[in-house]
Amino acid sequence: MEEIVPEVQIATNQAFYGTSGTWSRAGGRAPIFEWYDVELPLPGDGNFRSTCKICKTSISASRRATSNLISHMKRKHPGVYADNISQQRYIKTERTVHGVSVADILPDSNEGSSVDVLHSRAVGALVNFMSNSLIDPKFLDSPDFRQFTHCLNSTFEPPSSLHVTFSYLPSKRWALQQRISQWLQEAESVAITQDIWISRSQQSVLCLSAHFIHDWSLRMVFLASKHFSLPDIKASVTDLFEDTISYYNLSQKISHTSTNNASKLIKSARTSLPGFIMEDYDAIEAPSALQECSSSIDLKDLNSVFLDDLGCFAEALETCVTFATKDNAFLEAVLSKISTVVDYIRNAVFPSPALDELRNILERGYSTWNLQLRIIRAIVANTTHERLQTALSGIKTLTHEDYAVLTELVDILEPFEEAYNLFRDGHKVTASYVIPCIRGLKMHLQNVKVVHLVPVIEKLSQYIYTNFAKYEVNDTYALCSILDPRFKLAWCPEDRQCGLITLLCKKASEQRIPEPISISTSMALPGEERKSKLFQFMNPQLNRRSNSVHSVEVGSYLAMPCVPDCVNYCPLDFWRQNKSQFPSLCQLARSMMNLPAASSHVLHMAKVCDRVIDLTDLKLNQITFESLMFVKINRAGLQ
Repeated sequence: MEEIVPEVQIATNQAFYGTSGTWSRAGGRAPIFEWYDVELPLPGDGNFRSTCKICKTSISASRRATSNLISHMKRKHPGVYADNISQQRYIKTERTVHGVSVADILPDSNEGSSVDVLHSRAVGALVNFMSNSLIDPKFLDSPDFRQFTHCLNSTFEPPSSLHVTFSYLPSKRWALQQRISQWLQEAESVAITQDIWISRSQQSVLCLSAHFIHDWSLRMVFLASKHFSLPDIKASVTDLFEDTISYYNLSQKISHTSTNNASKLIKSARTSLPGFIMEDYDAIEAPSALQECSSSIDLKDLNSVFLDDLGCFAEALETCVTFATKDNAFLEAVLSKISTVVDYIRNAVFPSPALDELRNILERGYSTWNLQLRIIRAIVANTTHERLQTALSGIKTLTHEDYAVLTELVDILEPFEEAYNLFRDGHKVTASYVIPCIRGLKMHLQNVKVVHLVPVIEKLSQYIYTNFAKYEVNDTYALCSILDPRFKLAWCPEDRQCGLITLLCKKASEQRIPEPISISTSMALPGEERKSKLFQFMNPQLNRRSNSVHSVEVGSYLAMPCVPDCVNYCPLDFWRQNKSQFPSLCQLARSMMNLPAASSHVLHMAKVCDRVIDLTDLKLNQITFESLMFVKINRAGLQ
């Protein structure tokens, strides 16, 4: 009769780190073998081969030493390794009792008391808090924090920093990583962005992200990061890119790549109008080093397509506004009065009811040019100027000429604000907006009437014609605009339409064999049409048809009326609904519209508690930083 041996619980940290973490004297296996296939029976002495269950790599081991197996897990599968060293689990072990071999029974993972469930939820929320705030887990060891948690619940024992660093955080990361890997394998094409926070005084930071379409939604996920010294920027970017692409098996799926100077993007995001007294932010820039790095990486073997480092279009808009409004003493003097009004309203203990609306606007922020424009618009829209001036008694008043200048400034910059807001959401298609926005801004500057701010108009036009031309001639952005059912060819000059239609037909013919086409002349409207000053210039395009089947598909698509530009409308919805009618164009749209025209994800990475920080200022080691950022970005992106 067999004797049932009591359950033997083996602490995995002892198994991985203990000096005797091999085959126990009682005949039990080390827990590391849970992740390896071993041919039985084992030799009495000498080495034997074991195969990793995850990557199928063959590793040499012996009864006396399992260090090779542990090293493989640490290097190749750190998520699994960290998950296992941190959580005590029951391991199936073989033991001989009175000559009989039996197997211990694993407990049901679903079993557990309500106290354990509550503790698990509390620790999970704590890890999420640390990830979103990018806080060093060492604060968990603070006596003050432990006293705080004890006051809330005397029975709750918060985990130590080591437990979080090597257990809960890697476990959460591993779970997210598995889902990301699955989504990336299902994606047809992936755009990669490399964002570099540059610092000459301390370690710089490189982050790698992927942008792709999954289930007809645009997704952005954080893949990996690396800390490095500035002289090593070229090797660091190359090594991280190659290792990450290899790990996720993306070499045949990359459609676009881009490299961003994140430090410069963060500084640009803090752009303020002249005359506003704001905190002076310093960001270290090294554009020459970044350009050398991005131009030296050869990705031709990975089927990648560079966009010639066109950069973030939102940053280009901010730079354009800054260039046009700076060095204008007249405008700066008027805006300094607005800054004084802002300070007065913020510091007033009992403000007048006439200032309630402005105070509500200020509470939503006023640190950047677009938020400051919102305040100026509210002041200009206030029809009771005398009432406002009475409420602002004691400070420098605004004259009628000042109001005229502010009105012109609002009229000039409103389309720029509208364009900028289109690129702030990182979870929607942005590549199709670029060229229509440029065309709309050009037409707006030609038609706007001003008296006091003529120099601003001239500098805006000069900057757009000089620095935005590279976007207009880019075929990728042009095709994305055509594939957006809101725009099609409505933005395109007549002399360029034939060439772009030919290119679109060529790209469509390179896709999979199309299915039979059923021509439709109507479709459901997506919702209430949005009023836009930016796209007023557009006119309905002419029908374009030709003989080949792909051109028939293209002609049928272009012949349909444009979809109204509605709030929260996504062009991917159109292609999801019409994938059987336009199969080749649908495939092309899926492979191109994942391209991010703006780097809003950089602000998401650097935003902590409603503040934008420089990631090089964080005192975190590379492993902890990568794990925190991985959970911070991907926990929200995968919901």
